[in-house]
Amino acid sequence: ELEHRLLEWLRSGELEPSILPVDRLDLPAESRFFSVPPAETLSMLGSLLARQGLTVAAARHFEVALSYESQYAPALVGLARLVTMQGDLDGAGELVAKAVAGGPLAAEDWLWGGRCRLAKAERNTGVDGGSRTDSVLAARRAFERARSLFPGYVEATTMLAVTYLYQGDPAIGVAELESARRRTPDRVDQVFYLVLLHTQAGDFTSAETLLRDNLDPVDHADYYERASETLERSRLIAEAEDAFARGDPETGLIWLGRAIDATTDSSIRSQLERRRSELEDRYERP
Repeated sequence: ELEHRLLEWLRSGELEPSILPVDRLDLPAESRFFSVPPAETLSMLGSLLARQGLTVAAARHFEVALSYESQYAPALVGLARLVTMQGDLDGAGELVAKAVAGGPLAAEDWLWGGRCRLAKAERNTGVDGGSRTDSVLAARRAFERARSLFPGYVEATTMLAVTYLYQGDPAIGVAELESARRRTPDRVDQVFYLVLLHTQAGDFTSAETLLRDNLDPVDHADYYERASETLERSRLIAEAEDAFARGDPETGLIWLGRAIDATTDSSIRSQLERRRSELEDRYERP
């Protein structure tokens, strides 16, 4: 986030250029030179190219770096980032595992390793089983490791909070994200995740307040629409669950149908439709 803020500041035009004579610089009397290992140099260049969106060139740099040192962790993580963007989450997971085994990793490497593993968990949203849980917990450990290496790492804290959308107590995620938000109060993505975490915890009032007060339906259209839909669907599902708990399956199925109608995500919609079919069979509704 520091790099992002500095770039915004530099591009704002608020800085006035100045000239500093060389004789005013406190330079050492003697210059010292040292060589940087090829794998390190190539990995740094690959990361720079990746940030500029030049993914093909970035991948080539990471691959050549690995030709020098096949276990060089930063190159493996950098390549995993690119593979994740291409949708090969299993391949990214293998690269991250290899990087962790080869180590040591810097804080940013742990962050991106965690992102790759969380992406795999996100792909399997709604899927039961140990593999999804393992991906979430591995991502959480990676974010915790990143923060331990770089205390105050806001991005690591943000992503750590996101893992509680998939596993664990969402209240812990809320607390983590609130601490991160105190450092970066203008980050819209943090508000979005907070809305989802409060919704996950069943605190619809807090979720609605955050949504209303911090996300603009025009300026933040994507975040606003996704958060609004999640909140509405969760409310409808909660109504359905209450009806089933009261022994009123007819009303419960009506609420569940409304939740399905309010859902645009095809994966979640399919899960809800399967659930409705199961309940209709259980209560023998034609």
